[in-house]
Amino acid sequence: MTSTGKAPPKIVLKFNNTKRGLSPRERINERYLSIKTIGEGSEGVVELCVLRTAVKLALRDEAAALSAALKGSVRVVKYYKPDSRSDFDHLHEIDVLRRIPVNPYIQKFLEVDGKKLWMVMPFYSGGSLRDFRRTLGRQVPESFVWHVVLQTLEGLHHLHSSGFAHGDIFDRNIMVDPAKREYKDYPNIVLCDFGRGTRESKTTAVDFKNALIMDLINLGNEWHDLAHRYFPLEGTDDLDADESEVADAVARWPDGSCGC
Repeated sequence: MTSTGKAPPKIVLKFNNTKRGLSPRERINERYLSIKTIGEGSEGVVELCVLRTAVKLALRDEAAALSAALKGSVRVVKYYKPDSRSDFDHLHEIDVLRRIPVNPYIQKFLEVDGKKLWMVMPFYSGGSLRDFRRTLGRQVPESFVWHVVLQTLEGLHHLHSSGFAHGDIFDRNIMVDPAKREYKDYPNIVLCDFGRGTRESKTTAVDFKNALIMDLINLGNEWHDLAHRYFPLEGTDDLDADESEVADAVARWPDGSCGC
C-alpha cells in the first residue's frame, strides 16, 4: 500500500515478439534489465534480471511500492548461443519444461521468447544446494539431510510419474527456495535444469527405465555426499549406458560399498 492508502498499480506484462534481426541478448534487453551473469556454459548464458516494467513503476512510486515491485519481478533468464557448435538442443529443454505439470519441488517455467531463443524461470535466492550447504558449516544437520531427501524424492516422484527423467541430477541442479517453507526450519528444495531430460514417449522402454534408475543413483549419491561429504557410488551418468551397466552399478550399492 502507498501512503495514500491505495494499492500499487498492477504490473502489466506485455512483450512485442515481432521484431526481427535482434540477437537473443538484444531481445532480452527489451523486456528485462540484467543485474549480473550468474552462469555460462558452451550452449548458453544464465542472467539474473528484473522486469523493466517493474523498474519504471518503482521509479515513479513510493519506497514501499519500489521494494514490493522489484522483489516480485526478479527472474532468471537463460538464453542460448546461436553460434554454439554443441549438439545440445535448447528446444528440447523448453519442450520438457513446458510439459511437466506444476509441482512445488520442480522448477517453474514462466515464459519463453517467441523464437524460443530464451526462457524465463523464477529466481531462487538460496542458490544451489552446493552453495547453501556452505552456510551450514562442515557438519550438516541430520534434520536438513532428511529435509532434502523428502523434498527431492517428492519432486523426482512427480517427474517420473509424469513421464520424464531428469538426466543430470547433482548439487548444482538442486536449488534452495527461501521464499517457500513447507517445513518451518528449512527452505524448500527444487529440482532444476532439464536440458538433459528424457520424455518417456520419445524413447524406448529400456532406455527410459535406465534413465529413471540413473536419476535415483545420482540423487542417492547427492544425499550421501550431503551427509558424509563423499560419494558412496560413482555410477555412470551416461544415459546411453546399457542395462547390464546400470544393473551392475545398482548391485554395488547395498553390499556395504558406501562404508557408512
